[in-house]
Amino acid sequence: MADVSIEAVSAVVGKVYEAAYDQERWFDAVTGLRDLFGGSRSCIVRISPHTFDAVATDFDPEFTSPKGIEALLRDPLAAASAALPLGVVSRWPLTDEVAAFRRRELWHDWLRPRDMYHGLVSNLLSSNDSHWMLSIDRGSSNEAFGADDIDLLRKIVPHMRRAGQIGQQLEKTSALASAFSHLPLGCF
Repeated sequence: MADVSIEAVSAVVGKVYEAAYDQERWFDAVTGLRDLFGGSRSCIVRISPHTFDAVATDFDPEFTSPKGIEALLRDPLAAASAALPLGVVSRWPLTDEVAAFRRRELWHDWLRPRDMYHGLVSNLLSSNDSHWMLSIDRGSSNEAFGADDIDLLRKIVPHMRRAGQIGQQLEKTSALASAFSHLPLGCF
């Protein structure tokens, strides 16, 4: 891990909380995380059997296409990532059998061509059959994430989870206010 300053970490955490109040700013937060960790890509994805939404540093419609989603959901990596406890930071692939992972379709057809050789993941939220996951990736020319990287991300993930909760509460409050604004004045 490169020498990371408190100012750089504070700036990224600030972007995370800004995104809680303005959903359009999650891209800035994800980009800040990629840069902070010296990654090649970074994203927050929502994975469910029916949907795959992402805020990602790289616009990649093929990767988020139905074909890409099906490849991801077929691979044991999807089930293993969904099973991670919320807020826990792990390296991926999540298996001790990296050689076996490197022989599978997800690796050959989807991750390797996108230079996603080393990764850190953390589940941020789980609801019904969906989970939201943070992923930061490094390419083949970069070193794998070390213990210092994991420790730093462990400090940032609680802020991301809290920002997500704040954003959800703001959406509920806004929806309630909107509903009340449409009521006839006589109801009050």
